[in-house]
Amino acid sequence: MLLVNVRSDNTHYARVLELVEAENPDVVILEELNQDWIDALTELRRSYPHHVEYPEEDNFGIGFYTKLPVASMEIKFIGELQVASVHAVIQHGGTEWNVIGTHPVPPGGGDYWHWRNNQMDELASYIQTLDGHVVLLGDLNMTPWSHFFGKFCDEAQLRHGGKGFGLGISWPTFFLPLGKPIDHCLLSSGVVARDHRIGTSIGSDHYPVIVDLALAEP
Repeated sequence: MLLVNVRSDNTHYARVLELVEAENPDVVILEELNQDWIDALTELRRSYPHHVEYPEEDNFGIGFYTKLPVASMEIKFIGELQVASVHAVIQHGGTEWNVIGTHPVPPGGGDYWHWRNNQMDELASYIQTLDGHVVLLGDLNMTPWSHFFGKFCDEAQLRHGGKGFGLGISWPTFFLPLGKPIDHCLLSSGVVARDHRIGTSIGSDHYPVIVDLALAEP
């Protein structure tokens, strides 16, 4: 699976398409998707016949693309700000996977801090209602050391898929000494990460996150 916060004002569309072609993931999640990006992604939609896109001009659009059979795929509006997330139920390996893409607002001030945490709280409650395996990918605007990251993982019963694979610094690309891991893959029990790595620059202020997942051995 591939997660990319493309940055809405980034115009290096070809770099994202080249990354997808090189990695050939089963699932692609793009965040900060706007109409310019939609217009540039015709080739991606041809390669990934199952997709849903919700462009926004405020940095919180999202797109989900997969080659795998899907039982359902929908945009969900979770939290007080009703920021768009996506939830797809994918059929693969004889089982169903709940794959969620989300992008809460950054905690830039008192209200934004509240809105980010509110979205994550409501998302945890939503995940608790799901049956089967869960994979969550997103720019969560928090590090693994945040109290709220741990709180969300506990309430959603997910764990950090990048643990054991290095720091996973994904932002900002323009000044690595300030680098933080804020783009994440979280997994429910029964799912393991075989690989979790940071991709090369695609012109965004975020690096891509690439994960290889499997069902855990009994």
